[in-house]
Amino acid sequence: MNSLPDLAILAINYREFEYTWHWVVYCRYNDEQFVLDPKQINKIGKTYRFDRLSEKSC
Repeated sequence: MNSLPDLAILAINYREFEYTWHWVVYCRYNDEQFVLDPKQINKIGKTYRFDRLSEKSC
């Protein structure tokens, strides 16, 4: 994730049959990295799990 800027909008989880992406916001702030996800089940919508994210280009 070091190649990302401190604040970035990321398209993840492409749905081929719907031709849509799910959008999240990546944040790096005070040596902390997290993703703001409006679809998260928890109330905060903030996750620190990056194991399912991979850098790809279209």
